[in-house]
Amino acid sequence: MHFYLESSLRTATNYYAACRSLAGFLMQRNGHAVLPMKEVTAQLMAEYEDYLLTVRKIQRNSSSAYMRALRAGYNSLMPPERLRRRDPFIHVYTGIDHTVKRAIGVDVIRRLAGLDLTNRELILSRDLFLFSFYARGIAFIDLAKLTRRNVRDGRLTYLRSKTRQPLSVKLEPPMRAILNKYARLNPPYLFPILHNSYFDQSEYNNALRTYNNHLHRLGQLAGSPAPLSSYVARHSWATTAKRLDIALRVISEAMGHTSEMTTRIYLDSIGHDQLDAANHRIMREVTGKKNRHNHPASRSNPMHFFCAEPVALPGYTSTTTLEMEDPAR
Repeated sequence: MHFYLESSLRTATNYYAACRSLAGFLMQRNGHAVLPMKEVTAQLMAEYEDYLLTVRKIQRNSSSAYMRALRAGYNSLMPPERLRRRDPFIHVYTGIDHTVKRAIGVDVIRRLAGLDLTNRELILSRDLFLFSFYARGIAFIDLAKLTRRNVRDGRLTYLRSKTRQPLSVKLEPPMRAILNKYARLNPPYLFPILHNSYFDQSEYNNALRTYNNHLHRLGQLAGSPAPLSSYVARHSWATTAKRLDIALRVISEAMGHTSEMTTRIYLDSIGHDQLDAANHRIMREVTGKKNRHNHPASRSNPMHFFCAEPVALPGYTSTTTLEMEDPAR
């Protein structure tokens, strides 16, 4: 039920954003935002697309997303026989370009982990990004929803929101360090991202926007050649795995397959042991002894490299640890 509700909320949010954008274009073009259905023409949509790409300077995929949302709304209002006679979206792009993957190298991950930060919001965002990378690129929406029930028997187990695919990740030491740091700050959630007991799309959108703003700043501090965003951790895990010659069927090109069904077919045939081994290799690549001992903080506290000691936050003590969920409960 929650899956369909969240999908509907995302669809409504996308349609609302597209309508607001179109209204802005109409105000600039006509001085008002009134648009009778009969005036929705191929010429108008072509002009709107040109406005998005040249005036607003948004990416082609973003323009396409607006067009798809508006087309869906238009099609739902028009009689089928009229749709067969005229298609106002015939001359605009509604596909999806395969963009260059947004990924950073292990060296940037190390620099990011080693940043000496004092701002607690930046510290949290850095820790969330690192945890996402360590957890095989867990998406931010799934990270935000994690609760204590997702941790048991030394594993992080959850359903991916986008596909409802069950995923299970072995908790490596750096992941445990980050979990223990935030374990009791925001029950029942593992991280202080969401605060309502139900999924609030507006709250999530605000959290994601704040997170990406922080990541942009963190990327600058770490000297990242590419801007950091919530997607970068996911792409970077896949890229690192590929560079280490981990079999494509194991990493499943999970961040690159056009079809999610293809990803699911690959992953269904792979046991936890192979996936755990692949992630462990990546962890060693990032946290290898040579690099860890070169970091000054690691000499006094090996975990400090992965997760800086928290700024004083309400409810946190240095002895706070995450208790594993009892499978019998």
